[in-house]
Amino acid sequence: MGRRQLEISHSGLDMYLDCARKWYYAHHPKIPKKTDYPGLCGLEIHRHIAQFYRPTREPRAFYFKYKISAIKTWFKRWQRALEEAELRKTLILPDENKAKKYGRIGAICIANYWNANLKTLRPLQVEKHYRTRLDNGVFLVGVFDQVRQVSLDWIKHHRSEIVRNGKLIDGYENVVIVDLKTGYLSYDYRQFKENPSLMKRIRLQYELHENLQTTLYTFLYEKTTGKKPVGFIWYHLRSNKSFFTYREERDYSVLLDNIEYYLENIKAQLFPKHIGYNCRVCDYLEVCREDRYFLLVEPEELLEDLDEVGIVPNLVKKDSCRQLKLKFKIPRKKAKKLVIYPKEEEPIILRNLPWDEKKSEL
Repeated sequence: MGRRQLEISHSGLDMYLDCARKWYYAHHPKIPKKTDYPGLCGLEIHRHIAQFYRPTREPRAFYFKYKISAIKTWFKRWQRALEEAELRKTLILPDENKAKKYGRIGAICIANYWNANLKTLRPLQVEKHYRTRLDNGVFLVGVFDQVRQVSLDWIKHHRSEIVRNGKLIDGYENVVIVDLKTGYLSYDYRQFKENPSLMKRIRLQYELHENLQTTLYTFLYEKTTGKKPVGFIWYHLRSNKSFFTYREERDYSVLLDNIEYYLENIKAQLFPKHIGYNCRVCDYLEVCREDRYFLLVEPEELLEDLDEVGIVPNLVKKDSCRQLKLKFKIPRKKAKKLVIYPKEEEPIILRNLPWDEKKSEL
């Protein structure tokens, strides 16, 4: 079997950075893939909203004639997804109440989308695949939920620095990338407190303005089309609120650092565990424990109670063979030339800091 061409997506990159062992299991050909209710619901909502823009015989805003039809069809879609997950035994911790809960959440998201978009311009693209080859031979890939056109007036209000003399400056296209989000939390700093401090607002939205998905999608769009998008909209369907952000050239260096780190560690076959809160809903918890049994303990008073430690068998077995090496084509890293600088007496000058080093253009 030949080596597969490694493709870098934001989900794979984020997964490796979050837990490299999870990334390994997700790419292992013999380990079954699982999901949970939030993940399954999010996937089906994306598919259902994409169906809004299927072609129709007579021109109209959406494929569905009425909002109630879109919602009824959603519940049918959700039921089919649950039945398929049950048949394949891919659902983590099946729970009838949760199944109903996320069916209702999906209906809320569908209704919100209908109300907000019935009279807006249709997206230029829906579920569009983007792919570009980097100079090191690796492919950067992404599926954009939507690409939408925006007016010059809208751009002036959101990014006045890229409008000059009443025109969008060269190198930009009057579009934004829209990503649909179905989770509970958003970047609305008023969600839990009416008037939080400025620093709390900054901390809450720091991830929005730094996350790798937005950076990768912006970079991918530019490399594919030759133009930068105006920005990226994080569209929270549960609240029907959108949150705008954008990326600049300096943000690309963060992406490139992470891509280099990702490639070098996969090449070295490094997949350490990162144990944390996310383990509670991880798709690969059983295999992560390997052939060791699980432990359970009861809460007790310090050094007083005598409860035994619970031992729970794990059905996962392990043979004596070496761990499977995933066969990906990893580009070789070019050796850098050694640069020797003369000794400086005064003042102290910092040179060649790793995070400031100029990256070769992809």
